[in-house]
Amino acid sequence: MKILSVDDKVENLYLLESMLNGAGHGYEVVSARHGVEAMQKLHQEKFDLIISDILMPQMDGFELCRQVKQREELRDIPFIFYTATYTEKKDEEFGLRLGASRFIIKPLEPENFLAMLREVIGQYEAGRLPIVSPAAETEEVLLTAYNQRLVQKLDRKVQQLENLTQKLQKTLAEKEDEVAGRRKAEEEVRSLNAELEERVRTRTSELAAVNNELETFVSAVSHDLRAPLRALGAFSEILAVGWRNKLDEEGQTCLDRLQSETKRMSGLIEALLQLSHSTSGKLRRQQVNLTEMAHEIERDLRREQPNRQVDFSIAPDLTAQGDAVLLRSVLRNLLGNAWKFSANSAAAHVEFGSREQAGKPTYFVSDNGAGFSMENVEKLFVPFNRLHDPRQFPGTGIGLATVRQIVRRHGGNAWAEGAPGKGATFYFTLE
Repeated sequence: MKILSVDDKVENLYLLESMLNGAGHGYEVVSARHGVEAMQKLHQEKFDLIISDILMPQMDGFELCRQVKQREELRDIPFIFYTATYTEKKDEEFGLRLGASRFIIKPLEPENFLAMLREVIGQYEAGRLPIVSPAAETEEVLLTAYNQRLVQKLDRKVQQLENLTQKLQKTLAEKEDEVAGRRKAEEEVRSLNAELEERVRTRTSELAAVNNELETFVSAVSHDLRAPLRALGAFSEILAVGWRNKLDEEGQTCLDRLQSETKRMSGLIEALLQLSHSTSGKLRRQQVNLTEMAHEIERDLRREQPNRQVDFSIAPDLTAQGDAVLLRSVLRNLLGNAWKFSANSAAAHVEFGSREQAGKPTYFVSDNGAGFSMENVEKLFVPFNRLHDPRQFPGTGIGLATVRQIVRRHGGNAWAEGAPGKGATFYFTLE
């Protein structure tokens, strides 16, 4: 059995590895120092069990568990929390709510820990271990729950410091030469309390700050960039119509590049505006016919490139509850990408369909085009991050970031699978 052990302390990793290797059950242990490194190893290797600490840099155990349980190819792996810092009942409830199989508090005698481990493994191998998916909650709800755990833990630390201060005050009250030290301890407690309160305020206001910055940027794009860009396009068109024949070959080349870059900049601005709209405004939920919408997008793509020969397969009777404008943007980006990246395929094929998982549909768009390496899968959803040569596959690099934002606003998730030269499949769910 292959086990992934995740902890930011080397001594903890060593002790756990020694304990498992010495158990005599043929456990193979691979270590990771934090959640980001763990996710990289999970994409590279297959594991049968994950044992993770919670308090870690870059990505803590709670976020690691949430990401594992959101991915179809990983969610069946049993996940065990093994922590010495998050020891309250509500910590355990939150961990299990994220999809963990067990929540174990350090320190624990080796024989007791191994007994619990064998119990989980035995239940998993016998098919009796319930695989719990994370609750269908929005990012805001999960962030609020996570903040509550952090605030309570920090409050407990403050209370411990205050109790310590009281004891010091009683002891040092009889010794005037130690009054200065007592006052310093009080000041440190007040400073720590203020720092903790500020951290909580900062975390809870992050989302509002990001939205405000985005709205400011959108306003700048709309008013400061689009007007001069339209003028630039108009003047270049005048040059092309009235003066092209008077330009030498180099001048005509420059004019063509000017018009091409103007169109590219215009498309980039429109994509940025689309990305901003996907994160703001009120959702107008209604029953949406996704099959009909996909056929309309297919017709648009064929009109834009009538010489392309692409085999489309669109499942019938696909519907969803959501904002029709935003869901059209999701399908337009995914189907448009499938159309674009299958351009070099001998027999291009694009499919839109759904699969039932846990009684709910998971929608997908697949193609047999250029594909990508799974090592870079998360980069696909980062704005402006491109995995292919833009000269071969032009675009803004914003479409998939827009897709993920829209899907998350609908309470769902978006992810992808692919291989170089073997096509790609993009999945999304809606609540």
